[in-house]
Amino acid sequence: MTILLAALALLGPPLVHGLGLGHGEVLWLLPFLSLQIMLVVWHGKGFWLCIWPLATGATAVGATLLGVDGRVAVLVTAGISHAVFFAMLGLGLGASLRAGKMDLVTRLASQIDPHWRPEMAGYTRAVALAWTLFFLAQCLISAVLVLTAPREIWSLFVNVLDPPLVAAMFLAEYAIRRWRFPDHPHVGLLGVVRAVRDGRMW
Repeated sequence: MTILLAALALLGPPLVHGLGLGHGEVLWLLPFLSLQIMLVVWHGKGFWLCIWPLATGATAVGATLLGVDGRVAVLVTAGISHAVFFAMLGLGLGASLRAGKMDLVTRLASQIDPHWRPEMAGYTRAVALAWTLFFLAQCLISAVLVLTAPREIWSLFVNVLDPPLVAAMFLAEYAIRRWRFPDHPHVGLLGVVRAVRDGRMW
């Protein structure tokens, strides 16, 4: 179920990219978005995953009823969702890096990794800083592209390249962690995804 929900969440933005650039009608999104919402409700966890499909579906329907260009409307919704999501992650994670506090990555690692040791806190804190910079860079690059680049390029970054970049960040951190702690049993990506989905990071 977790893998299916993740797949739907990852397929949504590229679909918006294609429809937003005129490759089909934006109302074609509704069955896909409805399926995503129903699966989240059925699963009973990770209700925050409903925010994007609800906002996108409401925008598509509202634009159609008002006679507004639905393609632009869903792209604007995607851009706002992207900015809010990454800004919240970056600012929230950055705030946890204040002196005297346990950052969120260290807290998550200590909760989901039974082999985690206090001497690893320096590394996990550095990981928290790296992710903070990554999240805020997403917002900055999107803002620069929306002001300077064609709509197609900006949408490609926000809706298509974003998931691979996040995946590359995860894989890079995992490789560095394996090199830094070669004898340590490591928690995989799915374990981290489940913990974040269930709110254990917060």
